[in-house]
Amino acid sequence: MNKLPAATLALLMILIVTMVLIINTVERVREFNNSQQEIQQAVVNGAAYAATRQIIDVKKMVLLFADEYRDLITRLAIYPQDEATRLALRQRLQERFENLFTFTIATPEGVPVLSDIETKVGAVCQQDLSNFSAAIAKGHPLERNNRLAIHPNPSGYHYDVMVPLTVSGVARVFFVSFFPSDLAEIAATHAPPGHQLYFINTDKPRLIEIGAAGARDVLGRDIVLTEAESNRAKAVKNIPGSRWQLVDVPDATLSSDYEHRLWVEVGIIISFVALISFIMMMYMIRLCRQCSNSGCK
Repeated sequence: MNKLPAATLALLMILIVTMVLIINTVERVREFNNSQQEIQQAVVNGAAYAATRQIIDVKKMVLLFADEYRDLITRLAIYPQDEATRLALRQRLQERFENLFTFTIATPEGVPVLSDIETKVGAVCQQDLSNFSAAIAKGHPLERNNRLAIHPNPSGYHYDVMVPLTVSGVARVFFVSFFPSDLAEIAATHAPPGHQLYFINTDKPRLIEIGAAGARDVLGRDIVLTEAESNRAKAVKNIPGSRWQLVDVPDATLSSDYEHRLWVEVGIIISFVALISFIMMMYMIRLCRQCSNSGCK
């Protein structure tokens, strides 16, 4: 036995271990990325279902509220300066809806009949009111399920729910605005660690409407998804009854951090194997020298 076979054996052992570890690590990274896509899809499906149910429930509750308090709404529509009735209706809305922003009653043309001294019913809201009223006038009953979207306002970003009703034989629209805290809660509670859920505007690609913190005015980040974030968002689902689609954006370092940990493990194992191989090689060389000196065969 001489130095060459001992060194060759040690290097061969290191090479075999290294190849096995590299193949195994590449496969683990591939499986991790595949599992992340499956997780994204499952998360988006679950959150989208919850958001859809929430939207249906809110619209249904507003419709039931309008029917339950038809007398108050009728009185306020006829006497819009009746502040006592207005306050009473607002109090009942606040009792029913924790995230209430504001409310109004509109004419068949979509013009609010209540004075809006706080300017909470802005131009975008009035445009939606007008479109909704026009659709109702044309006999589009499905339009009562107006497609929700976030409306910017200095007093708070919100979404609007509208339902048609008749007041003394005249068509009216009951209009209620909400802070999106209910949908933000869904984004917060359904996102696993290392992931962010966002409601994106379908009419303006990559524009964030709602995140875990709330509407885009309180997100604390850029309101538009970057191209890199869009590329990482492998799961997207439209939310019926709205102008939103839900996307899951994993953190930029989620995959790279996992891959880094695996390669660190590989480096540690290879170093350990190399150390053991070196010790074995030195032992074999020493044993070979002892045999040579003693004349062993």
